[in-house]
Amino acid sequence: MRSPPQAHSQITHSALESIKQDLIDFRGVLRSWNGRSGVCTGGCVGIKCDQGRVIAIQLPWKGFGCKIWSKMGNLHSLRRISLHDNLLAGSIPQSLWLLLNLRGVYLFNNRLSGSIPPSGGSRKSS
Repeated sequence: MRSPPQAHSQITHSALESIKQDLIDFRGVLRSWNGRSGVCTGGCVGIKCDQGRVIAIQLPWKGFGCKIWSKMGNLHSLRRISLHDNLLAGSIPQSLWLLLNLRGVYLFNNRLSGSIPPSGGSRKSS
C-alpha cells in the first residue's frame, strides 16, 4: 500500500533533513538542501527521483564525514546509494537492508565497519 503523496513527501523531507543535520559537510555541498524547493524538483544536489520519490542518493567524493544514517531506511523507494570515497565511519545500519528496491550500494573507500547480511549481499554490491 502506497502512502498518500503528501505523507510520502513529508517522510522524504524529514529523512533527508535528518541526513543533512548528521553530515559533516566540509565543502557546503548540501546548501541546496534548504527546503525552499521540493526534494524532487532538481534542487537537491545528489538526489535522483522518479515520480516524486527518491530513488538514488549519489554523493561520492564529497569529503563528507559522519556515520551512515538509519533514516535512509525511511526512503522506501531508494534503489541506489552511492557514497563512496568520503569519510564516513561507523557501522552500516540494518535499516538499509530492509529496503526492498535497493539494488546498488556503493560505500567503498570510507571508514565503515560491519558486514552485509547474507540476504542483502545476494542482491546488492558494496
